[in-house]
Amino acid sequence: MGLRRGRGARLRGPRRGEVPRHPARLRLSGLPRPQREAAALRAARRAVGGHHALRALRDAARGERLGHVLRAPRRPLLHRRPDRARPGRGVRAAQGHGRGRSRALALAEPRIRSRGVSALVFVTGGSSGIGQALLETIPWAGARAVHFARRPAPAAAANHAVDLADPASWPRVAGVLERELAGFTGERAVFVHAAGVLTPIGFAGEVDPAAYRAHVLLNSAAPQALGDAFLRALSGTRAPATLLFLGSGAAHSVYEGWSGYCAGKAAVDHWTRTVGAEQKRRGDRCRVLCVAPGVVATAMQDEIRTTSERDFPDVERFRALHREGALRAPRDVARELWALTLRDLPNGAVLDLRDA
Repeated sequence: MGLRRGRGARLRGPRRGEVPRHPARLRLSGLPRPQREAAALRAARRAVGGHHALRALRDAARGERLGHVLRAPRRPLLHRRPDRARPGRGVRAAQGHGRGRSRALALAEPRIRSRGVSALVFVTGGSSGIGQALLETIPWAGARAVHFARRPAPAAAANHAVDLADPASWPRVAGVLERELAGFTGERAVFVHAAGVLTPIGFAGEVDPAAYRAHVLLNSAAPQALGDAFLRALSGTRAPATLLFLGSGAAHSVYEGWSGYCAGKAAVDHWTRTVGAEQKRRGDRCRVLCVAPGVVATAMQDEIRTTSERDFPDVERFRALHREGALRAPRDVARELWALTLRDLPNGAVLDLRDA
């Protein structure tokens, strides 16, 4: 069924949808180059509907095997509409006929990429600061990193662009968690919620109301909703799991101008304690931790130092910490956070990294 040459015969390859029993070899060395190229283009277009035609042309010019083009035109099936498929033309599987689901249809669905992965690591807010450092210092070889934020992470990760201050994004994150963890057989699954904002800084009732609402959703509601989604998704795997939140000393201190931030961090602390107790009752299926990293050299600290004393009366204290070089490097903090996940800490522990 390969290309043939004869008097009065037209050079052609298999028609669209036909699959040869054996790979066809082009034997066109005796033809002029324009005729050889035209024959290759016709064969490729009929075999795979125009796909790979340029590759076929290159192969024909070198007299190479076209088996990879003519064997089974599966890739184009992904781009055909099933309602236009014609039975008997190699697309019955795309209509749901044949033995089970077709390979082409299966490829069109979300793929689980956890095969051969030692660890699944999910991080929110990894486009900068501690979140970015966490992605850059993952300690497990062969780990797969999955990132959720508005901006992609500089580190290598599967990025999902979501605004976690918008509750409409939470089901999407839950769907990704379910697909990634379904059938996962690696050594561990870890979810780190590092996303958070400090702005708007100012007294309650004086800041922008829309920004304040977004602040509350991101710092207080999102950690609880996403933590719940991670716990649900763990039903698809037996791998040991850890859920880690970044806390703050603001959870148990009063900072005027940080009402939303203080309340949000306090909410996450108490959620950690409560859910940790629940997980302990369920056999420690997932270990839940909340760790305050201390004062770290991030963009958030830059925002604090540029705030007016009227909006944040304690601003001078943070300016002094910066002058004294008391801010820690994000990567150093990230490495210590990863080390904590390997320790035998009690479920529901709320810690300060400087004391751990």
